[in-house]
Amino acid sequence: MTSNVAELAADVYGVRLGLVDILKEPSAAQRARVERVYNQWFAEKSLEDRVYWPREEIPDEIVGALSRIIAAQLCGNRMPVPTEPDENGLPMDIGTR
Repeated sequence: MTSNVAELAADVYGVRLGLVDILKEPSAAQRARVERVYNQWFAEKSLEDRVYWPREEIPDEIVGALSRIIAAQLCGNRMPVPTEPDENGLPMDIGTR
């Protein structure tokens, strides 16, 4: 199964950052920001030959990690990067996890 950028944006803003109700859709501007960051990430990883999927078909097993990375990048200096417990139960920056 695969996800698209709109679904990735919903995961970033709804699940990871909690800025959009998970039953609602992110705004067009929010989707565009996620798409821009994802396209940059995809281009970088493509140059390193580290992606194996078409840009528009994000494998479901990648979505969780990718949404954490993008969420951490979108926080910037405007808000603290959310944390999640690591394998030892200690808080870790979601972009690092």
